[in-house]
Amino acid sequence: MAFGIMQIGLIQKFAFYNERIETLLAILLFGAYGCIISLLLMDIKKGTFYNNHLKDPINSFTIGTWVAATSVIILNITYHFPHLTTVSIGLYIIDFLIWLFYLGIIIRNYSIYIRKPKFIEKLNGVIILSCVSTQSLVIGGETIFKAEFPIEFAFLLIVVGAIFYIISLTLIGRSLYLMKNTLKTAILNWKTTNCTIHGALSITGLALIVTFSFLEKWLIYYWVIVTVVFCIVESIEGVRSIFRIQQFGIKDALFIYHPTQWVRNFTFGMYVNFTIHLPAISLLGNARTIVIEGGNYIVVSLFIIEVCLLAQYKLRKRWD
Repeated sequence: MAFGIMQIGLIQKFAFYNERIETLLAILLFGAYGCIISLLLMDIKKGTFYNNHLKDPINSFTIGTWVAATSVIILNITYHFPHLTTVSIGLYIIDFLIWLFYLGIIIRNYSIYIRKPKFIEKLNGVIILSCVSTQSLVIGGETIFKAEFPIEFAFLLIVVGAIFYIISLTLIGRSLYLMKNTLKTAILNWKTTNCTIHGALSITGLALIVTFSFLEKWLIYYWVIVTVVFCIVESIEGVRSIFRIQQFGIKDALFIYHPTQWVRNFTFGMYVNFTIHLPAISLLGNARTIVIEGGNYIVVSLFIIEVCLLAQYKLRKRWD
């Protein structure tokens, strides 16, 4: 998801970007997507699919990344290879079927959290992927079908995604309350995946813009709310980083690879993309420009750092 979002209107603003790099990055993106599908098929073949992806009522929310990632692939196909409409439509149908399956997982998991308090204390931002995946279907559908995409269906998905967001945020808040930690402990236990708190708001804003373009001027006020939430969440992450540096040192606190770190790349990229789609009005023109121009470099830099950490992790794992 992080790689795909970066390739839609962000990396293109760099001076070194050209048609060859565009083709190369697109091939790498589709190759990475193919590898992930291959790994999932291997789990099915080995009979480990249920235990690895469905059994746990928290980790199973990551199925939402399959939906969102497929939507991002659809956006990239439409952006880079607009003539492959049939492929995009086929992928969208598959994406929607995955989401329908995921819908059952979401309902099951929510019911488990309500009935079994032991799980609610482990909750984190990964459950907000229920919202992210749903809104990604709206963006994918609007991108492929444009005016032919039923506005009633898009509205329904946006509302469902918003409901998922409210439920998920309520459950996370309840989890933090039940743990009754000190402020410092709560910050230290803060999960990287909690950045989806603002990421889900950004993708919802983007879904609203592409569906109801006549609301774009009003969505400026929504963007202000998203920006405030973004600053709050990332400030908590900043304080957490300071505490971790004091405990573990800079290297072990900040430069240790973990798969959940890709979520931050995606949420940052989504915030910048949402900002790009806002109308250029004088009210917040300077703020919008700063986010777009500075955000491009931040998103690409975070991606490069994450790739380096992943490479280092794989090399260490191979030689250990």
